Amino acid sequence: MIEKNWYHTEDHHSPNLSKASLGDFLYRVLKEGGEISQIWPFNPRYDRSPVYFVVKLTEEAKLKIEKETKIRFKLPREIHLN
Repeated sequence: MIEKNWYHTEDHHSPNLSKASLGDFLYRVLKEGGEISQIWPFNPRYDRSPVYFVVKLTEEAKLKIEKETKIRFKLPREIHLN
């Protein structure tokens, strides 16, 4: 079984709140077999405000999307509870 990891989009390399940007991002993630968990528009009152995603991708799919677009992914932060 191919292992998928959760990734967050990077702050300055996320899609923006436009139909073209969101459509391209969603198309690429779904085309590569990814799963979309959360969509968070930073400030939806303004056009082209950043939109942050939590997606589940294989490492190969992540690298392919990063190679073809300006979008970058990072691993989520780890929280350690005492």
